[in-house]
Amino acid sequence: MKPLPVSHGGFQRPGDRASGGFALVATLTLMILLTMVAVGLLSLSAISLRQSRTSSAMTVAQNNARLALFLALNELQSQAGPDQRVTAIADMAGTATGEAVAAGAAPANQKSVNDIDKGLTSVQPGTRHWTGVWKNNSTNPATEIYTATPSPVLTKWLVSGNETRTPSSQITPASPAHALILIHKYQGPARRPWSGM
Repeated sequence: MKPLPVSHGGFQRPGDRASGGFALVATLTLMILLTMVAVGLLSLSAISLRQSRTSSAMTVAQNNARLALFLALNELQSQAGPDQRVTAIADMAGTATGEAVAAGAAPANQKSVNDIDKGLTSVQPGTRHWTGVWKNNSTNPATEIYTATPSPVLTKWLVSGNETRTPSSQITPASPAHALILIHKYQGPARRPWSGM
C-alpha cells in the first residue's frame, strides 16, 4: 500500500510560524536601530558643522582685532615715537586752572606762553578722551630748548580715519558728526515698594 501524499496546505509543522515571525521582528528591530543611529550621526555632524563655523568666525574676529591692534600701535609709534613728542587728551582744552570745557564751547587754554595756537578745539560728548600728539614748534628744538620756551603744535588726533589725512583735513574733537548721542531709556512711572498689607 502506498502512503498518501501529505498536503501542506492545511497542515503546518510545529515552529514554522514562530520562526517566520521572529525573522520579521528581528528585521524591523534592526531597521529601527539603524535609523536611530543614522539620525544620531546626522545630528552629531550638524552640531559639529555649526561649531566649526562658530570657531571659524571667532578665529577671523580675533585675527581682525589683532591686525587692528598692530595698526594702532604702528600709528602710535610713528606719531608719538620721537622723544620730544607729547600726548594728551582733548579735554586739555579746558581752563588754565584745570576745569573741563563745556561740550561744544571754545577751548579756553588755546594759546601757549609764546602766543602760538596749540591746535586744540572744542569737544563734543564722546570726544573728550581722544588722544592728540603735539610736537615742539621750533625749527631746531635741540638747541632752541635752552634759549626759548617750547610751544606745542598739534601733529595728529589718534582716531580711526585720520591715518591718511593731512593736518588741515583731519577729524577733530569739535566735529559734531563724531559726538555720542545719549539716549535716556524711559523707565516708566515710579513704583511704590510693596507694603505687605
